[in-house]
Amino acid sequence: MSMWQIRIYDMKHFWDKNYHLMELVKEVQDEPEFGSVFEINGKTYRSCASSPMNKVLGVQQITLNDDPEEQYDDDFKCPYCGETYDDAWELSADDGTIECSNCHSEIEYTREHTVTYSVNPVKMVEVVKL
Repeated sequence: MSMWQIRIYDMKHFWDKNYHLMELVKEVQDEPEFGSVFEINGKTYRSCASSPMNKVLGVQQITLNDDPEEQYDDDFKCPYCGETYDDAWELSADDGTIECSNCHSEIEYTREHTVTYSVNPVKMVEVVKL
């Protein structure tokens, strides 16, 4: 029975089926679960693409913070992997829980609205001298 190959994902090589040009990370007997995060030889990887017919899983190395703290930022960033969620403005609620699209960790968010004003001078009051 042939082994599954876990390889560093390269979009061009993957879709051209040139898997041998992608760096081999590990071979495993059982099919890795797509969408999972894997630790292999002390490094952390997320799955990016899978070819069950060819028994190849494309992965990308990521860094996870296993003890994150609450963040306050202008950008919506995953506290576990640091991935910026550029489409956060599309979230329908001002607070909720979502899954990070990069590391698949569960994160809770609160959107805070800030109002700023732009003020321009038009005409200063006339000062009466006495």
